[in-house]
Amino acid sequence: MFSHDGLLTVLSHWMTSVGAPSQEPDLRITPVQPGFSGGRVYRVDATREEETTSWALKGWPSSTPRERMAKISQRIVAASQHCDLLAPPLPGIKSSRTSIEALGHHWELARWITGTPLPADASDDEIARGGEAIGRVHLALNTDANREHQSTLIESPSIQETTLISPPISPHVASASSARLPRCLTDRLSRLHQLTAAIASLAGYDHSVDKIATRLATQLTDETLGDPASDFHCRQLAESLVEASIWLRRYWNVFAPGLLERLQRHANDAQPMFAERPLTTWVLRDVHREHILFEPSKRDRPRSVQGVFDYDAVDVDSPAADVARWAGDFSSTVNSALGLSVHQNRVPLEATVAGYRDVCSFSEWEFDVAKTLIEVNSIGSLGNWTTWLIAKNRHFPVSASRIRSRIIHLIASVCRIC
Repeated sequence: MFSHDGLLTVLSHWMTSVGAPSQEPDLRITPVQPGFSGGRVYRVDATREEETTSWALKGWPSSTPRERMAKISQRIVAASQHCDLLAPPLPGIKSSRTSIEALGHHWELARWITGTPLPADASDDEIARGGEAIGRVHLALNTDANREHQSTLIESPSIQETTLISPPISPHVASASSARLPRCLTDRLSRLHQLTAAIASLAGYDHSVDKIATRLATQLTDETLGDPASDFHCRQLAESLVEASIWLRRYWNVFAPGLLERLQRHANDAQPMFAERPLTTWVLRDVHREHILFEPSKRDRPRSVQGVFDYDAVDVDSPAADVARWAGDFSSTVNSALGLSVHQNRVPLEATVAGYRDVCSFSEWEFDVAKTLIEVNSIGSLGNWTTWLIAKNRHFPVSASRIRSRIIHLIASVCRIC
């Protein structure tokens, strides 16, 4: 998307910081598979006197609010003084600013975190280490140095959570919201209500695999209509979307009312707690399995966490939001006859909480909220992807195979796979 010379111009803002001379042969710039948010990521290997250091260059579309980026950067820089798992953005040579505008994007540079994410069937001990890492990050995000910036950030929802307009809900929830009811409850209450109507409308859309596959090739920027490999991957994704749509139309009204009731109950139960302690704190809000990197496996000792990255969604919310997102990315083994797991990811959740509690407190109310969020995240995300791609004609800067991998995991989370 960007020329090598263009990226070198961007890097010149930090050239002293990365410790490399400006001559082009000393820098190797490699594109990296981006996330779902629309940003572009490059690995920069800077070599000087036979010593190489690596950095992550990330660009966001110019439409990304600059004020939000600055506030997140400020908090991550401060938190990194207390937690070496974070990779804060670097200031430039002649300015303390951590981002610049060029090539129609906002750019930041940070150290490259080495390591690999855990597999979906990771051991409880490894999952617990991820929970401990989340706890360490939470402590760092909420140090005294950060408390003077405790106002909520400008909201910039990820593709997992669209901008929401709350439907009429209990007066208890409305009053609790004014006292900082966690977004993980208010957002999901609203989104499940919205999805109920959206999923009911799916029946009116063409579910021809061929037609959906053809349209996907134009909706996904990493695919090309007419390319044999793209056509194959788009068809695979189309088949998964049709399977998801069938499941959603058959079971949404079986499970969604119960999930809405549980979210409502958590919100109501929160009211008497406000006088005792805050229920929200600064959290990552989008800490998936691929966002915590571990060192390679070793026989003689457990793998340790190397770093935590992707701070785009940082905001005030319940710690349960991060715990649920992390635990929910691991395989579930206990399923009910109806299809939805009775104890969705029960063991991964317990492992995550055990690790988290080694560092931070985590109440029984938060545990119950996290358990509900895991199920809501699964069925809600499946509903999001299906309606976005079949009904809304949404466009995404990723490949069909990546979305299909996410959808397969979500289907496995809510269905009994025969």
